[in-house]
Amino acid sequence: MLSTISGRLTAILAAFALLLGAGAFASRIVLRKQADDGLIVNLAGRQRMLTQKMSKESAQLVNAAHERNELLVSNMREQLQNTMRVFEMTLFALRGGGLAPINLEMTRMRESPPAATPEIAKQLDLVVATWEPFKKSMEDLIHSNGTDSVAANAVMATNVKLLTEMNTAVDLMQQDSEGKVNVLVVVQATALAIGLFLVGVGVWVSRVTIARPLRDLAAAARAMSTGDLHVKIDQGGTEEVKELATSFDRMRASMVAALGGGLGAKGVDDDI
Repeated sequence: MLSTISGRLTAILAAFALLLGAGAFASRIVLRKQADDGLIVNLAGRQRMLTQKMSKESAQLVNAAHERNELLVSNMREQLQNTMRVFEMTLFALRGGGLAPINLEMTRMRESPPAATPEIAKQLDLVVATWEPFKKSMEDLIHSNGTDSVAANAVMATNVKLLTEMNTAVDLMQQDSEGKVNVLVVVQATALAIGLFLVGVGVWVSRVTIARPLRDLAAAARAMSTGDLHVKIDQGGTEEVKELATSFDRMRASMVAALGGGLGAKGVDDDI
């Protein structure tokens, strides 16, 4: 197959097609893995904000209790409970997959994939471990209508640790997302390098095995046209070029036989 022009060109085009297909397939796999990265990083980043929001709302609940403002106490209890629900539901969705609220009102939900790597899952386990006592302190504060000073102090003492653990988880998720981008860059760079190599192979094939033998045949034809019937005809190259060269050589031999084998260009001119 590779001994013919069409075979060699077909092989190069087939290699290009295979390269395009492999590149598209690899890119699709990486892009599918990246599909939810924006959602995950957004949810995880919001978790950091929610840790501070819960601490702030806990302090506001304590202040409302001190002011004996029952309406404000009721509102702050409800607000804090809602923030806790959003944080907890998002946390478990990030760790094990599942529905996560897109907005704080929990009117919009989105399916989140589980943690992408064991390292991220392990870090989210640490967040959960930190979250449980933090949640318990807030629940005690809510049940006391903001009067439990021990629970209030515990909330203020542990919110920084929860924020720190969540920050670490967000950093790991960002690194994972950037790693996928790097993989995509490597895939595209590799495809480009192979593509350039195939272009080089195509140029070499066309010049060395097609264009050069054809130029040699053209030069031989010009020499024969001037009466030089002893020109050497190279019969290398592809099958098509070899067949053409063989035909030229037979034609040259026939002309030599017809004009007298010993005649060269000068002898032909003398006879004329």
